[in-house]
Amino acid sequence: MIQRLFSVCWRLTILVLPWQTRWFGDASLVGWPWEQGRWSVYVSWLLIVATVILGLLVRRPGRFDLRKRRGPIVAVGLLLLVTVAACGTDVAVWKPALQWWTQVTLLALFVWTLVRAGIPRRTLAVWSVAAMMPHVVLGVWQYALQRVVGHPWLGIATQLPEDAGVSVIEHSVYRVLRMYGGFPHPNIFGGWAAVGYLLSLWLAATAATKSRALWWSAASASLAVALLLTYARGAWIASAVGTLVLVGTIVRAHVAKRPEPEGETTSLQYLVAAVAASILIAVAVAVPQADHLATRFHPSERLEAKSVEARLSSFSLGLDLVRRHPFIGIGPNADLLDMSRRLGTETSTEPLEPPHIGYLLAFADVGAVGLLALSYLGWLLVSAACRHKDFARVILSTLVILAVFDHYPWSLWAGQSLVALVVAIVLTEPPPSRREGGS
Repeated sequence: MIQRLFSVCWRLTILVLPWQTRWFGDASLVGWPWEQGRWSVYVSWLLIVATVILGLLVRRPGRFDLRKRRGPIVAVGLLLLVTVAACGTDVAVWKPALQWWTQVTLLALFVWTLVRAGIPRRTLAVWSVAAMMPHVVLGVWQYALQRVVGHPWLGIATQLPEDAGVSVIEHSVYRVLRMYGGFPHPNIFGGWAAVGYLLSLWLAATAATKSRALWWSAASASLAVALLLTYARGAWIASAVGTLVLVGTIVRAHVAKRPEPEGETTSLQYLVAAVAASILIAVAVAVPQADHLATRFHPSERLEAKSVEARLSSFSLGLDLVRRHPFIGIGPNADLLDMSRRLGTETSTEPLEPPHIGYLLAFADVGAVGLLALSYLGWLLVSAACRHKDFARVILSTLVILAVFDHYPWSLWAGQSLVALVVAIVLTEPPPSRREGGS
């Protein structure tokens, strides 16, 4: 009974994880909403806690034993000490730091529970792609309607293209709403879609039957459309690089007739079909949107120039934070609070933005000491990806690229939960000696 409840609970958690439904208290800086400063309790937390508790009661865990992993525990302990030192007795700094630590701790426990229970990688991938499908349908409807209909029970705020602050593509005299799905920003939706797209390609390539390969090809085509209409350039680059690496890896294995990883027998024919289907559908959708897509590569356009300027400004502010707090940082997600204090004003004409490079933001938040701990954890993850065969490296490289172009993998729950899913997929072992694992 416990095993059945656990199996249901972790699957429900993954399905709910992309949704942003929560209870929260408002917070603001310089007259603008401060997302990182809001205390929040997400609905998915309840399922995560239930999964962890049930996972502890599962009698036959996998091979992952936390007691044999002292290095990660020491690294996390060092990060915690750095946070305590950086925050000191400043209550205002502790508020975002505690929220960040609560989110990261819950996700780390969730990942540990999945890996400890021996959940197959393919099963995690199947449910991760399934979790994205409602957002694809919702996003297409939003794009056709050109508005996001708010729904508090789904954690969705109303977004209209004519409103200031809404993510749009501005072309000539009109504004085109970017696809949000159920996410707080199109860039975050784009990151999830990029990871989901690569997962669906891998699922198609390793499908046991033609019908399953067709299903995953349709899923990859749907995610490609969603990825396109988010207009998230960083996600475009990450998915393109990941696709090239995945195709190159499988082609090289087939040409060299190399023995394939146990449980990951691939079909080059299925992979090519999935890639071709996604490209054809994406091109068919892109042709009518060609002028909107081209706008994303024209820095002279008003909104694009403003975006570039904001990113450069946030990058400069990030470097300033690192120079002023080089060793222990300023505390997780306290960067905007520090910036507002430096401005010395209660209002601003524009909202403050953190550095859009996730690695720079992490450096500013935890300093050089914390960055050493993070580097060690990253090295362990890369080592696991190299040990757990080709696809783990592909999906991890996608996440690494996403963090180059935006801060949400470090700073926001929606990005942190995406990181957690990727880490779980990297750390889990391939299914033993079967072409298609259970789902």
